Amino acid sequence: MEATSSKKKITMEKKRKHTLDSRYIKNKKAIQLSYLIGLVNQFCTITYERPRKKASTTRQLFHVKILNFNNENFEIGEYLNKQCLKYYDEVIASGLSKKNATRRFEDEKIVILFDLLIDILFEYGFIIFTSKMRNKVNKSKIDFIEEVYYRSTLIANEKEISIQGTLINDYLFSKTNITHREFTLQQKDKVVIQFIEKNYL
Repeated sequence: MEATSSKKKITMEKKRKHTLDSRYIKNKKAIQLSYLIGLVNQFCTITYERPRKKASTTRQLFHVKILNFNNENFEIGEYLNKQCLKYYDEVIASGLSKKNATRRFEDEKIVILFDLLIDILFEYGFIIFTSKMRNKVNKSKIDFIEEVYYRSTLIANEKEISIQGTLINDYLFSKTNITHREFTLQQKDKVVIQFIEKNYL
């Protein structure tokens, strides 16, 4: 009886740790994505959308739909879907359930979005150092930002990115609601500039 009870305790503890780890990773992704949105907003207008379901224990991971540079729209949502469609087909063909394949598909879109935003910032003089991580099943790689440089000057470390990203995440969320899930952040939004502490344009 004691052995069975101990096994249950260990199993419950593992589940609890897995849940906490998953929340930590999701929160970090949401905060760092918001930080990247804040930086990229200095150079373009951004249309984003909050998820259909509001997360109760984690921060919102926004869907970036359109980037507008000098009145030219780039359909980011469509681009990400096209980029990840082959990956989705591959995981479905491997026998993974549709539910799990869809989750992998969404995770992969976030990975590609991170890379895309970092590449855009590089074109404007930013250098972003990241550390590679893997999720629990060692599939999708996640780039977490450790340091950000602008024209060779350090402008944010991991702690500063977390603070600024959290403020931006709250602000972006405040601009949407259940009935109006989409919002367009005009270039050089004044509130965002305050959060990132500098105008880079």
